[in-house]
Amino acid sequence: MRYPRLLLMSQQALLSLPSKRVFNAVQKKLAIRVGLGLVLILGVLLASPLATKFAGWIHPLSRPAQVGQIVKITGEGSINRDGEFIKLHGEMSSIPLFSRDRIQTKSDAGLVLALNSQDEIEIAPNSEFQIQLWNETEKNSPLLVDWLAGPPIKILRQGVPGQAYLIYSEKLYRLGPISTPKPLALTVLRNMDTDLSLANSNVAEEQTDSESEKSSDEESAPTTAALFTLSNEYIDEVIAAKQALFQRCWIPRLRENPKLKGSMVLQIEISKRGEVKQVQTIDSSLNDPELERCVSSVIERIRFRPFSGPEISVSYPIYFE
Repeated sequence: MRYPRLLLMSQQALLSLPSKRVFNAVQKKLAIRVGLGLVLILGVLLASPLATKFAGWIHPLSRPAQVGQIVKITGEGSINRDGEFIKLHGEMSSIPLFSRDRIQTKSDAGLVLALNSQDEIEIAPNSEFQIQLWNETEKNSPLLVDWLAGPPIKILRQGVPGQAYLIYSEKLYRLGPISTPKPLALTVLRNMDTDLSLANSNVAEEQTDSESEKSSDEESAPTTAALFTLSNEYIDEVIAAKQALFQRCWIPRLRENPKLKGSMVLQIEISKRGEVKQVQTIDSSLNDPELERCVSSVIERIRFRPFSGPEISVSYPIYFE
């Protein structure tokens, strides 16, 4: 009887196979192990210095933007690029620089950089700095050169104004040679020949003159593309140009108190349009509220150049001596 024997063999074969429940349990355990393995591999990749490169291969826009290049090298130096060190030596040329690169030069080294801002600068030996975009999401964002150590830089060619800035001692400057930083401050001095004539002017005349100077400033404000920010040097120059108005505030008060002198510190808020949004006296040794109010009113009427970056808040001391 051939067919019953085949049927018996088939039943035995089916009974020897794992049940469907057992098979599903094995499959589930296998999937969990594979998943844990993938998570472990991904964690190792993200913790490694190759993570940035890997992200750049997957999504080109995640790569740091190029901000310039090294066009000349003498001696030796290095670039720290996201934890990867690139050695520099005199046989190399046209080395691209990317945002967030940190560059060092040794005692016998020197570099010439050509930046996207069209500035060309020379770096002396024993220098260290980092270069990056102000806003990483915008390729046309201004460049920041954060100076960490070394002698003054040398400007070989001036680039586009407002497209490159120097950070030195936590202050912002237009890109140029590092000199002894001049603190933001103004000293108003007594000039007797001038003071006698100014002392005869009344408050109404002072206000009228201030208003006319404000209108002049507004007319002269540029209507072309705005710079990204205002440097400390520029802010100091604009305020110092109003010294005659500060004298007009001071001289009438000297008639009541000939020994009146001292200093006051103003906190000045500047909007993107270049207008002074707010002026506050945060410290004063003058003990003369009327003089302080007059000085604040002069500052309020100042018009700076418009800019496109974040609004500016700056502390500004004025000395009356």
